[in-house]
Amino acid sequence: IKVGAGEEPFKVHQDILCQRSRFFRNAFKGQFREAKEGSMKLRDTDVDIFRLIMFWLYRDEIPKSSLHTGVPDASTGETPNDRAFSKIYIFAEVYDFPALRNRVMAELFTGYGAGTIGLSFPNATIIRAFGELREDSALCRFIVDVAARQWRPDRDCPAEVRQRVELPHAYLLALATMLAKRSHCFGSFEDRLKLEDYIEFVS
Repeated sequence: IKVGAGEEPFKVHQDILCQRSRFFRNAFKGQFREAKEGSMKLRDTDVDIFRLIMFWLYRDEIPKSSLHTGVPDASTGETPNDRAFSKIYIFAEVYDFPALRNRVMAELFTGYGAGTIGLSFPNATIIRAFGELREDSALCRFIVDVAARQWRPDRDCPAEVRQRVELPHAYLLALATMLAKRSHCFGSFEDRLKLEDYIEFVS
């Protein structure tokens, strides 16, 4: 697999890719050029993100030590953790890796699903997710559910305040709808998020 603008080469067992992804199974087992050449170019994928995906392919986990979680970027308010997981999920959506999508959602749920007031996804992550995913994807739904329960405007850093004007219409509409439902169902609205609501069945 040749990754990124520089086409950095990665050696991957074809059977592993095809077992995990219907996209790669169709590409390498069908009549496409990739099947004849035994290779594929992924120019729109970051090399550092693909390294994490490679780790998952062979070990079924994403190495947290490689994400350097914690300190947000001053220009975006986004941590390397949020950036990496959102990009991995987008890759898993584009190239149809349902088990990888589930892994990302489980990791994100550990951080965001506990109901901590003030803890919500940074705007940079929201903009990326809603810009590249269907709004009914598990990640986009989770982002909205977390924001409706936990977002506090006064907790936004200066970079996030500036980014508010860039927030996608689909996200704002979904958030407004969710907040309206909460206000009209006071006392009966389910506040506790459940991981199973964001996990797909994988055969």
